[in-house]
Amino acid sequence: MWVLALLALVCLLYFLARSSSRIEDREIAKWVRANPAIDKWFWSKVVGVSHDNLNGSSRQQILKRCEPRELLTLKPEPQNPVDPHAIAVLRENGEQLSYVNSRLGRETYDRMLKGEHWGAMLTAITGRERQHEWLGAKLVLFRFKVRIR
Repeated sequence: MWVLALLALVCLLYFLARSSSRIEDREIAKWVRANPAIDKWFWSKVVGVSHDNLNGSSRQQILKRCEPRELLTLKPEPQNPVDPHAIAVLRENGEQLSYVNSRLGRETYDRMLKGEHWGAMLTAITGRERQHEWLGAKLVLFRFKVRIR
């Protein structure tokens, strides 16, 4: 009998965790839609979180210090030896979390070169609930209406 009660509790906790992340996503989407300075946006995951940064800092350790709803900076890296269209994802203090995936990175990079200004918000840190797994991150990327150039 206690096994069934434990199983029911685990299922309830899983449902609540999934529901709260959907509620959080809806709240973030509402914020983005209501922001008059933003005219385009989409969800994305980051890549490269298992690698260390060039300065030796651990992206995993940086992710441990992050919280959802942090505003992030997108920085093109034309000198990146792996991908000349790479876009680094940085915290406001300059710490690098990772990169935008290559398909989105290429498109966003080209748009940034044309004068579009893009930003991002951290929406979730994934993997915190499991021990000994890599952490990951989900973002919402958004374009500001006003062009810089």
